Amino acid sequence: MKVLQYRRRAPNLSPFTVFVIWTIVRHLVFVLFRLMYRLRYTGQTNIPSQGPVIYIANHQSNLDPPAIGCLIWDRPFTALARVGLFDFKPFGWAIRLTGAIPLRRGRGDAQAIRAAIDQLNAGGCVLMFPEGTRSTDGTVRPFKAGVLVLVKRTKAPVVPLAVEGAYDIWPIGQRFPRLRGRIKVQAGRAIPADELLADAPGKTLQRLRCEIDAMRMDLRRQLREATKGRYPPPGPADVQCAQTST
Repeated sequence: MKVLQYRRRAPNLSPFTVFVIWTIVRHLVFVLFRLMYRLRYTGQTNIPSQGPVIYIANHQSNLDPPAIGCLIWDRPFTALARVGLFDFKPFGWAIRLTGAIPLRRGRGDAQAIRAAIDQLNAGGCVLMFPEGTRSTDGTVRPFKAGVLVLVKRTKAPVVPLAVEGAYDIWPIGQRFPRLRGRIKVQAGRAIPADELLADAPGKTLQRLRCEIDAMRMDLRRQLREATKGRYPPPGPADVQCAQTST
């Protein structure tokens, strides 16, 4: 059975983490998110079945990692998470169990990048939010260059992920999430490292940002169709980022 292939799924993680956290707990989280937020996801076939993978996603709220985890559970990730989250209980306890890497924002964190490179070189998957922080209005902000450091050092492919609906459930500055809403997650095509490194860094980052935002906008349209326009409400997130040639 594929679910028992822990060395294929995550050779960098312990069997306990793969089977208990990423299989049993993941399925419980999925049931909870399906009941509360009608979670839907697409694009699982775009995720490589083995080998290192860099997941990158837009960051709408603290609900993003568990929602993404429901999509990519066959290839568990180690997340780069801001160091303050490790003191936020019970969230900090939960991300420690998944092996998350503490990241200090606002400056280059060589230790966190080194740890992420080690996870990828061991054949594992790493999740990054290249915006660097949660969106303040649901839009996708410019990407930071850390993801390209990982690509250059490991030659791992990048799988772009889009999340939509999470911002309206738990926006930044709100203490607790709403108990109702809708979330959709999508995985795009895995992009080989050589393809990403062929262009100038600025152009590549903008390309990744706009690919994710295009998926997000499509998910937003699907949510509106499913709710007859009721959700998500109109706002700044209705504006899609523009591709540039820089």
